[in-house]
Amino acid sequence: MQPPVSDDDLKRIMTLIKDRGFSVDAYKPDFLKRRIYARMISTRSPAASDYLLFLKKNADEAVTLLDNCSINVSEFFRDPPVWTKVTELIAEKVREKTGAGNRCSIRIWSAACSCGEEPYTIAMAVKEASRRMPFITIDARIHATDVDKDAIKKGVEGRYRECSVKSIPAELRERYLKREGDFYSVVEPLRQMVKFREHNIIEDPPLMYFDFIFCRNLLIYFSLNAQKRVIENFCTSLFKGGFLVLGMNEAVPTGISCLKPLDTKSRIYVKV
Repeated sequence: MQPPVSDDDLKRIMTLIKDRGFSVDAYKPDFLKRRIYARMISTRSPAASDYLLFLKKNADEAVTLLDNCSINVSEFFRDPPVWTKVTELIAEKVREKTGAGNRCSIRIWSAACSCGEEPYTIAMAVKEASRRMPFITIDARIHATDVDKDAIKKGVEGRYRECSVKSIPAELRERYLKREGDFYSVVEPLRQMVKFREHNIIEDPPLMYFDFIFCRNLLIYFSLNAQKRVIENFCTSLFKGGFLVLGMNEAVPTGISCLKPLDTKSRIYVKV
């Protein structure tokens, strides 16, 4: 069912949000309408006009609406075949970059990392690649960013329920997680590999100098122009020969020449 939010309603609500110093221009209109409708239900606003009045009277509601535009739904090893390929590529990149003294430095960015499931999955993949090459010392730095402060706090905490860890192979769960009652906590060596920080991939300057960038299941909510802007920033952030990993329902927009498909099934691209 189409949310009862018209184009005019959306325009008025977006104008008010902008007047409060926020921007939602990057999101697709239909996605924004669904998020607004969800807030209408939560605030018991029968119509979009009622919700607009609620926004005007409650200064904190703009922040709440923006938080609702952050999709914090993730899990460890989401789409397992992708992670098999990622682990192989990490091993290849490590062999390529290993220098004197059999040491290698590798930089990875998990953009829109939600509550940390993805960057910790990346850390596990690095550890597993390292186990195959015990003669190489790998210094892996994983930068995990998200616009949602609460999600970042959960990532730093590193504690997850069964529903988040169910896709982790039993051997890896035993190796990298500790059971604590109803929760699973990430072991300390894994936690030390991941550095969390707030970052808005639309408005903030891109982070720089990466071998891998992961941005999975976010671009599908963005307009085409916003997608292109983000992908072009990622091109700037990647080393030549670096990899971009997108979600299974995402693709690099046409007209972006700095990336070419490496694995179309897994949505992995390489910077040329």
